[in-house]
Amino acid sequence: MSLPTESRDPLTHLERLIYRSKAASNLGHLHLFYLMSQTQVSNNQRGITGHLQYDQGVFIQYIEGPGEAIDVLWKRIQQDPRHTQLELIKREPFSDRRFRDWSMSFEVSPGFTKLPMSGFIPLEPESGQRLLSRCLA
Repeated sequence: MSLPTESRDPLTHLERLIYRSKAASNLGHLHLFYLMSQTQVSNNQRGITGHLQYDQGVFIQYIEGPGEAIDVLWKRIQQDPRHTQLELIKREPFSDRRFRDWSMSFEVSPGFTKLPMSGFIPLEPESGQRLLSRCLA
């Protein structure tokens, strides 16, 4: 993946944002695949990288990139009818990407990873708490 030039500029103001939400309805395999595909293209164009976890109707997402791009994406997420009980966990400036090679990695229940769809990572027990701990460190 090649990030836009402004995202590689060391003077660019980078931010990271972590949120949790509940899905407004259950999402099936095709919906999640479409969401991941759409997100990867959009994030790559905006210089955003990160990780999205979906488990039993709960999203936890870590996004990182230029502050302006994070603003636009966060506003879009807040208006997205697929999310309820949206909770901003943390937003702050930072200097080194944690998910440099992922326009968006997607961690889901193991049943989703049995299909031949690249980008899905199998969810392991307690991984939601480990993701938050890793990203908040």
